Order: sequence, then C-alpha cells, then structure tokens
Amino acid sequence: MQSSVVSTRSARNNFMLHRKENQFSLQPPEWQQN
Repeated sequence: MQSSVVSTRSARNNFMLHRKENQFSLQPPEWQQN
C-alpha cells in the first residue's frame, strides 16, 4: 500500500517537472509530440 502511494507521488512529481520544463522550453517534450 505504501509503495502505491510512493508511486503516485513520484508520478505526480514527474508530471510537475515536465510541466515546469515545458514552460521554459521552446520545444515540447517527446511524450507530447506523439
């Protein structure tokens, strides 16, 4: 159960990190191009 919470937190952090990079990057991330 705890591992599930950690995975959710990790995914959320990664998502926020991608959003942060997208704001400062001219080119969109690869996962958005598909």
